[in-house]
Amino acid sequence: MAGWCLTCIFEARALARLYQEYRDRGLEVLAVDVDPSETEADVKAFRARGVPDAAYAWALDPGGLLSRTFKVWALDTTVVVGPDGRIVYRDEVGTPYETLKEVVDRLWKWGQQWTFGSGRPSSWSATGWKL
Repeated sequence: MAGWCLTCIFEARALARLYQEYRDRGLEVLAVDVDPSETEADVKAFRARGVPDAAYAWALDPGGLLSRTFKVWALDTTVVVGPDGRIVYRDEVGTPYETLKEVVDRLWKWGQQWTFGSGRPSSWSATGWKL
């Protein structure tokens, strides 16, 4: 995501809806602004403009660590990581709520639990990321 990305607003809203529906079951969502020139103020402005009710975590990736790790080449990249750390879904388009819900429902159907101990995989707080 990036503060100036209009298509990202739609996906951010879909993520907010998904998080609202599944957070009590342990789902965690992390939205990452991958534009290295963006600041915390840019993220706050994006949220206020497009998704003021998004209660999930937001981060900046100024050094590109997350972008390189997950091979993010497009702003609308969505990566769903299962509780075991494996990528279970990935796309590079604005992902609608229905698709995100289908992916999460499939994980529950397979019997996986969204249990990360502290609530997030430890790699999400790696040095260089700002939460």
